[in-house]
Amino acid sequence: MADSRWYFKEWRVHWLRRAELAPEAVALADAICAGDLASEETARRALLNAYGIWREVTDERYPDRNTYSDGLTEGRLTEFPD
Repeated sequence: MADSRWYFKEWRVHWLRRAELAPEAVALADAICAGDLASEETARRALLNAYGIWREVTDERYPDRNTYSDGLTEGRLTEFPD
């Protein structure tokens, strides 16, 4: 994929809360798509292991953002009057 879709997909992956798990998640997807059950199980264990390592860090982020802004108060410009 040589057009802008490639960059958009990369951006979409790395802005998510658990971006650090992308390599393991892609390896799991590859094993699933290939129908290789042994590789799928290995990749699933690797993903869960990586999640265990990164869980504390990633749990503090917004679900749809790769930012540490969970403890911020709601901004005054984000609310619209009724």
